[in-house]
Amino acid sequence: MTNNGLMSQGTPSPPADANRRKFGWSEGREGEALEDKRRMADHFVNHDFLTKPAITISPSDSRENAALVMVTLGTTPNAVVEESLKWMVRQWERNGPFNVRWYTPGARVASTLQRFRKENPATRSAGNLYLLPGPVDQDTEGVLGDVPESFVAETLGGTGFKHTILSAYSFDLDNGVAKFWYKDEIGLQRSVALRTCEHAFLFLDPSKFRAQGEVGYSLEEMLDPTKSRSRLVTIYTVGSDANEVIRSGFLKLWQQVAKNCGFTVKTNRLRLCIVGRPGEAPEVLPSAVSTEVTNEQHSNDSERLPAALSSRSRS
Repeated sequence: MTNNGLMSQGTPSPPADANRRKFGWSEGREGEALEDKRRMADHFVNHDFLTKPAITISPSDSRENAALVMVTLGTTPNAVVEESLKWMVRQWERNGPFNVRWYTPGARVASTLQRFRKENPATRSAGNLYLLPGPVDQDTEGVLGDVPESFVAETLGGTGFKHTILSAYSFDLDNGVAKFWYKDEIGLQRSVALRTCEHAFLFLDPSKFRAQGEVGYSLEEMLDPTKSRSRLVTIYTVGSDANEVIRSGFLKLWQQVAKNCGFTVKTNRLRLCIVGRPGEAPEVLPSAVSTEVTNEQHSNDSERLPAALSSRSRS
């Protein structure tokens, strides 16, 4: 049959860009919780990105200008990379020139970096790309399978990173476990999360604090004192009606992880940053007085969690 014959039978034209359908898991979720992603990313670049090793949220006038950063796949990590690039351009005269090498399995992150380098030739060294090898999965928009997993574990096994940028489908606050939708991505997500780094960040909008999903990795694995993994882990979220539930759940979890990994409030290696709603100050936990959380409070809060989040979109 000729092309004209096909057209005569009503072959549909491609949809306009503005109204085109979203295909695949990652692309279908890129528009969800956009404001939450932006607020977390904005706070991160102004308070944590490239700061010298410390456990304070206070912004630093002096940033490091050379770094290796590991970034997992996903729309939230991509938003963090976008804001980080913008920040470096703004800070070029004050704290630059920057030379940052971004390691990623994510095709979306890779596209962001390539576009930045083409559009910003004078500051392109802020967006050096190291794309992990392997076939790209169209749903997750990242390389998956044995090839990238072994590459991260073996070729990059001795590489130390300044930051690791993480996200997850969900986070089980009772057990401190990051979970994922696809079983096929778990191996790679674990390989990325368990690399040696100074400071790892797990970005979660409030709707993600739930137990559904396939088990990926735990905070205790990331902070295992017997292995050279993350010196410090920060969980980022944003203010919501579930603040109290998330706060008390985290403090209960912090007590468990601190005990098992051998740190205290003074030698803390795990924190939660709740980026305030417009007009509200951020909150960082634990503080010296915030670790007194009873099992009864935690149990009650866990029961309220689904209701507290029911009005927020899942992403």
